[in-house]
Amino acid sequence: MTDIELKIREYLSDLTSAEQRAAKYLSSNFESALKMSVDDLAYNSKVSKATWIRFSKSLGYEGIKDLKKAMITNLQNAVNESQAKNESEFPELKNNNTIKNVVARITENSITAIRDTALLVDEQVVENAAKEIAKARSIRIFGVAASGVVAKDLAQKLTRIGKCVVYFEDFHENLLSTSCIQADDVAVFISCSGRTKEIVELLHIVKQRGAKIVAITKFGKNDLTEIADFKLIMSSPENEKRIGATSSRMAQLIVVDILYSTILKNDVQNVTKHLNDSYVISRHFKDLTN
Repeated sequence: MTDIELKIREYLSDLTSAEQRAAKYLSSNFESALKMSVDDLAYNSKVSKATWIRFSKSLGYEGIKDLKKAMITNLQNAVNESQAKNESEFPELKNNNTIKNVVARITENSITAIRDTALLVDEQVVENAAKEIAKARSIRIFGVAASGVVAKDLAQKLTRIGKCVVYFEDFHENLLSTSCIQADDVAVFISCSGRTKEIVELLHIVKQRGAKIVAITKFGKNDLTEIADFKLIMSSPENEKRIGATSSRMAQLIVVDILYSTILKNDVQNVTKHLNDSYVISRHFKDLTN
């Protein structure tokens, strides 16, 4: 039983009759309800949208969106707890995994990560983070291991549109670079767990330097969500003990693309010039090597 279902059972008698109908519908349709809009929830449960909002607040959430964020976390925790019972084994390595099963599992996990991340996107936070990056003196990007691959992708994208970007793969180089960070810089930290030792160490230094901090991390309480000024939340159905980052990397890349596209839409004239210039240069090089 998830935390939300426990809350429903605990608070049920204190809810209005209409809220109780919403509660019973949610309990019976937990996973499918996650994919529904508030209009769909109201129609299918035969209670009003206002009732669903009141019901969400009665459970301690700010509204439907906040409730859905908690639902995603609840479902992920349930999966992780189930996998943890057999933590000595990696389910991906079972001998009965045919290529067909591998394709289906990877596809489903990636789709789930993308869909759930889309539900967690806070449009205003993305907009504010994009504006902060656009006006920054420089953008410092931090990510290690699999998150480093995503950090490098963001660095390449921002460089292409003329931003002053600093990104290092080596921790010691990152450590040295923090000494140059100023209050008019923006630091982007990418970490699925939000608790990676190297990232947390750099995070505290950057915070002391006064730069604005953008975090790309999973939903929940961690060092990044506690400290960052702008929290871009991603979802991942992966267990902590895994064969490698797969769906979590996909979710991070989706957030990067959303952030990058928002920066582009806010400054079309300037970014178009930079994009055209980068295309001409790269096209010329390709022509020379053909």
